[in-house]
Amino acid sequence: MTQAPGARILVVDDRPTNRAVLKAVLRPPLYQVTEAAGGHSALALVANNAFDLIILDLLMPDLNGLEVLKTIRKTHSASALPVIMVTVKDEGSGVVEALESGANDYISRPIDFPVLFARIQAQLSRKRMEDALRDAQEDLERRIEARTAELINTNRTLKAEISERKRVEDALRASEERFKDFAQTGADWFWEMGPDLRFTYLAGRYFEALGLERRAVLGRTREEVHAGWIVDAAAWEGHCQSLRARCAFSDFEFTWVRPDGKEKVLRISGKPIFDASGIFQGYRGADRDITETHHLAQQMAYQATHDALTGLENRREFERQLEQALASARSERTRHALCYVDLDQFKLINDSAGHVVGDQLLRQVAGLLLGKLRACDTLARLGGDEFSLLIKNCSLEKALEIAEDLLKAIRDFRFSWEGRNFEIGGSIGLVPITADAENTAKLLSQADVACYTAKELGRNRVYVYETHDSHSSRLHTQILRAAELTDALEKNRFRIYGQPIVGLPPSHERPMHIELLLRMLDAEDQLLLAGEFIPAAERYGLMRAIDRWVIRTVLQEYGNSFARLPSTKIAINLSGNSLNDDSLLAFTRQAFGNSALPPERVCFEITETAAIDNLKQTSHFILEMKKIGCCFALDDFGSGLSSFAYLKNLPVDYLKIDGNFVRDMVEDTIDQAMVAAINQVGHTMGIQTVAEYAESAAVIELLRKLGVDYAQGYGIGRPQPIEEFWGSCAETYSSTCYPAMLSVAVAGDAIAAGIEESGAVNSVTGSHRISGRNQRFR
Repeated sequence: MTQAPGARILVVDDRPTNRAVLKAVLRPPLYQVTEAAGGHSALALVANNAFDLIILDLLMPDLNGLEVLKTIRKTHSASALPVIMVTVKDEGSGVVEALESGANDYISRPIDFPVLFARIQAQLSRKRMEDALRDAQEDLERRIEARTAELINTNRTLKAEISERKRVEDALRASEERFKDFAQTGADWFWEMGPDLRFTYLAGRYFEALGLERRAVLGRTREEVHAGWIVDAAAWEGHCQSLRARCAFSDFEFTWVRPDGKEKVLRISGKPIFDASGIFQGYRGADRDITETHHLAQQMAYQATHDALTGLENRREFERQLEQALASARSERTRHALCYVDLDQFKLINDSAGHVVGDQLLRQVAGLLLGKLRACDTLARLGGDEFSLLIKNCSLEKALEIAEDLLKAIRDFRFSWEGRNFEIGGSIGLVPITADAENTAKLLSQADVACYTAKELGRNRVYVYETHDSHSSRLHTQILRAAELTDALEKNRFRIYGQPIVGLPPSHERPMHIELLLRMLDAEDQLLLAGEFIPAAERYGLMRAIDRWVIRTVLQEYGNSFARLPSTKIAINLSGNSLNDDSLLAFTRQAFGNSALPPERVCFEITETAAIDNLKQTSHFILEMKKIGCCFALDDFGSGLSSFAYLKNLPVDYLKIDGNFVRDMVEDTIDQAMVAAINQVGHTMGIQTVAEYAESAAVIELLRKLGVDYAQGYGIGRPQPIEEFWGSCAETYSSTCYPAMLSVAVAGDAIAAGIEESGAVNSVTGSHRISGRNQRFR
């Protein structure tokens, strides 16, 4: 078979001599040769030109022929654009991979040109035949499409003829005007009245709604049909006046009690009929039975404002009524009160006996509380075992009496289930609603704080919120701070600072450490120390999220920057809440998988109290993370009562001596003895020691004499933003005797100004040092 003239061939070879030879051999008019000196230029030519065949060198420096072939096959099939690979004889594996990747044929160097011509003609002939087959298939598809369009047009014409015939038939059937009107109403039944307003025509499903036979309706007025059974007499009288005035009416609804006692809601529409002379002939209209729709609407409206479990108002409806009460307090100077009621021991009952029992308990408590209230008061369930009460038109003194009465009823209540008796208690927060109240959200927040205060003071009591009360103010501040924490987590408003820890003296064996301290930007972009937000984080269960933010940020976002510091180790503090989280291990492993820092460059820090509180989980986490190379430090050592007893169960690498023993050790011989003892025990167990609160040169020198390995405090260096620290660390500590170990203290370095001066605070677990004791935020 003779090749058609002018076949377009692309020759791809990085050697000009090879391209020149092939171009000289493949001459016009049989071939039109285009040259490409490399893979990238070849792909650009293929993207912008049409070729019949490609002769492609397998080995090229910029982009090898195999990659070029794979890229071409993403857009051009082997039948649409044949490719012949040019190889050398020892490239057998490359030829196999090329054929598997879509090459049509290959030829080895040195090229046997008669063989090349034969293979080119074979591929071009195959392409021409496949092109012809494709053209024939496309032609067939065009013919099918044309025939299909013709059939569609024919079908459309037939449908139009059928539709027109149907329209004519419909018009004939609807020749009378009343059927035209009936067709427009779409009602359950139709009717006509004469000039005396008596029914003359009735058709449709009237019996199901009216419960009356047709003969009991015809010849009577609507007033006579429904006489004595109308629920809203005033609305019905207005409708009858419209009838007597010959007015049209639309969608008039009324409730009617049938003779058999069933209640029905009807919607009626009608228009007056006049003859050509304008003389009134009666009414024509239609009615609908909307009883089910009406009841469904009422049910939906009820569900939208009431709690499904107890039947009390829900939060949304309660807040609406609270808005009204506040508005009346402002405009009319009325006095109301808001109560927040939380059941004590409910969770214990719910967990031990099951949710079915818990739900039944809540229903009975709801009924109990309702029975103690006035009809004008509002009781709502906010969720779980939390209720809210709006006491209207009531002084604070009287509201307090009502709240105490409710509390007594809760205490005296005994709940029985399958032979078991349960007792519950309650805590109530009470807030007066006056014209000075800021808004409903603030009132609800104050009531929540008052209820929480009642729980903290021993439960089973009523606590009245007062703005000048320091305890309530602190709790209120924490609630607001918890909201800021959630916003800070979502908007990445935390900042990390660094503080140095140095060896005594610095050496290869005692490299410099850096502790990172957490700050937060509030809504006004003011920088907050950890002590200003960690108590709220612990109270409202946000510490796990904060810990994870630190792990993710340090390992993934800052990982590359930390990795550029020579011999860097990153130590990440973990709170007690996180150590009690079974999913922490998997989360941390995944964070390592996405980080440039290997596990052996990371050290985790945990406080002594957190480790003791979660000893089993902590030990498991330490052992699992040590398997992949991490090390561990035990912070605030010595603050607990059983420090030495627990130490042997925790395979840590560093002990951080509680700063309360360090700060005054120059003047206090007992503190000095404690530091010496902890240091000796640590060294005996092969653990290095770090002394916190190194505030002066005298303290630092005494630590060195005692043999403590590291010192930290304002006598060593103050915290600074980590971005600034990276620069200074790279300049100051680039020597091999100062490999950095970065310690991330999730909760920061200070609770108050006095603590800030001490230079160290472990707030990962929410603890801070006051008067030589380690106090935890609950």
